[in-house]
Amino acid sequence: MLALWVCEAYISGGALWDVAYNIAQARGDAGWTITERLWFESLSSIGSAFQITAGGQCNPDASIDGCAASNWYTVMIGVDDDNGNPTDGTPNGSRIWNAFDGHGIACGANSGNHDICQQPEKPVLSVAGSDEQLAFSWTPVDHATGYRIFVNVNGAAINCNAEGWIPVVDTDNVNYYKETEVPNAFSYGFAVQAINGNDTCVSDLSDCVFGGPAANSKVNLTGKKSLGWDNVLVPSDNPCDSNQCTRSASLSANGSSSKINFKVINDPRRKQRGI
Repeated sequence: MLALWVCEAYISGGALWDVAYNIAQARGDAGWTITERLWFESLSSIGSAFQITAGGQCNPDASIDGCAASNWYTVMIGVDDDNGNPTDGTPNGSRIWNAFDGHGIACGANSGNHDICQQPEKPVLSVAGSDEQLAFSWTPVDHATGYRIFVNVNGAAINCNAEGWIPVVDTDNVNYYKETEVPNAFSYGFAVQAINGNDTCVSDLSDCVFGGPAANSKVNLTGKKSLGWDNVLVPSDNPCDSNQCTRSASLSANGSSSKINFKVINDPRRKQRGI
């Protein structure tokens, strides 16, 4: 029985790889995150990826398709659908159909790609490091209701987005986030993605930014974007106690500069998860 299952797994496994390849060709790195969602949400069908209509198991002349309600193609198309009517196409319908049809386990005709999503534009990410902290900011984009930050723990300066992405956190519709308790000795690749409503409507991933915290860096304070300022950088050699410090800093961006006074308060109640 195991040999038969392995034999048939080649067919469905090849189809899934082609789904990932087709979507990644169209959507870049975001295509891999889309495929991951389709994979996990359709995983219940893995035990009946297709049906044998004639000829028996592991018979190269057998007749097979993916038309049963529990078959992987049928379930995945339902997962991909965004308007309750998969017969009029789904966001990745043609890419999924071509992948499964290439292995003989699609069903019916190709209904094509049909997407009601107002896809957000790709954000532009900035990452600033300080002592055991990373501050993220990005350009706000139209049609976004939230954002998702990704890390690539295998990223390197010469190949920032190598070997795939891991989601770190989803944010509200803001353009900033801070991670604390990040080891100073390591750097990572980072990207951000805009989300419009849910996981079926997402932007392409931002270009990868490689960075990490450093013990001897400037203090970075990131807050809600206002009047074009993304980050506040102040010297770290001005001592202050464990509760607060008051400082001045000069900001510059887009050819302009301004001086501000501000107070930093240490709030021990606020603690965020580390990477």
